[in-house]
Amino acid sequence: MNLSTLQWWAAFILDVLIKAALIYWQAALVTLGMITLQGFVPLISIILMAASLSSLHFLCLFFGNRFVGSLQTATVQRSRPLKLVLVLIFANLFFIVSFAAVLSVSGNVLDHMLLSAIVAVTNLVPILPVAATGGLLDIAKSQA
Repeated sequence: MNLSTLQWWAAFILDVLIKAALIYWQAALVTLGMITLQGFVPLISIILMAASLSSLHFLCLFFGNRFVGSLQTATVQRSRPLKLVLVLIFANLFFIVSFAAVLSVSGNVLDHMLLSAIVAVTNLVPILPVAATGGLLDIAKSQA
């Protein structure tokens, strides 16, 4: 995944915003809207929680990129779209397993695995548009 520093930051900030909105929506649903009466105080902890989940996601992206890079298959090394897809698959697998392991310290692994898979779906939302934009910019630069 050859993204620029600006693209990585854009994906990270977008990921934090998506996860914060998801956590806030769930908190509002669980508390029946009472969290909205507390003002901005809960937002700090929600944003910190979202930032930590996003950091775990980007750490898993790094490990997925390193894992796919260690594969010596010529097809994977030549095809950039295939490499991107494999990095996203392995990174999300790493995320699901690690997040479920953290959540299931007290047991109930299957429920936490399902929750981890649902959160992993939100990992794709910020990466795909940023990667598509980077790919379109590369095509535009090569034709210019």
